[in-house]
Amino acid sequence: MEPQQLTRETLVRRHQLRGSVLPVLTLAYNRRRQHLLTGDEQALRLFSTRKELAVLWLDPRSPSPIYIVHHAPRDVYVVAYDDEPSKHADASTVQILHASLAPLLRYKPHADFLASLVIHTSGIVITSGEQELKLWRLESDSEVSQVCTLNEHSTRGAMHVLHTSQDVLLGAVDATVWVWRLGDTMKESLEPRLALCWEAGGRIMREDPPAITALLHVGGGRVVVGLDDGVILIWAVPALAGERGPPEALACIAAHVHDITENDDAKASSS
Repeated sequence: MEPQQLTRETLVRRHQLRGSVLPVLTLAYNRRRQHLLTGDEQALRLFSTRKELAVLWLDPRSPSPIYIVHHAPRDVYVVAYDDEPSKHADASTVQILHASLAPLLRYKPHADFLASLVIHTSGIVITSGEQELKLWRLESDSEVSQVCTLNEHSTRGAMHVLHTSQDVLLGAVDATVWVWRLGDTMKESLEPRLALCWEAGGRIMREDPPAITALLHVGGGRVVVGLDDGVILIWAVPALAGERGPPEALACIAAHVHDITENDDAKASSS
């Protein structure tokens, strides 16, 4: 059967923003202002939907930005930097920038390297170090305070994948997903509790599971897991829906695998 042809475009390019010729390493969108902040090895560049607005040049010897996130409650940008070169003062630091790109604050969240960073909708900033997660609260544009530390996964190493949804924090180490309940994030004192962890990389389907590269909690007790071999797994996690029972793999999709015969959809259509 011939592949079905699209009758119209599904994505239409509105504008092409011209800035650096270097690879874009990370970016974030400011919904309030409809601005886009991008990062490359040389600079942070702020765009409207039509033109470049401002540039913050980086020290040529400084580490590159690895994460940029817009902090909606305070309307500031949170930028995390790489750990190389390790001797540079900016290595593994987090920088807070005003919406105009004016620097407000820089701090080092962990004594070792910074593996990942994510922001909860409440404004809580979560960073991952070598053996622990730390939760931070922006008290003001120029002051940050540590809320708590999570280290139940410390023997497994750093979490390079983090995701927050509602009152849930998810993190992955290799092929294992860890889930914490955050509770009421608006309280001054926050005491997250570990809800569960499970091998979500497909160990039930293969002896040597690949590493998890992406996590998404889509609600209804469903968690989508992306793997470094191009496979996507969809899990039913009853605990996230207030129910009892172990996580169960619902589907295995070979989304980025060349052999489409491994795709559940392909198998279903051929049967």
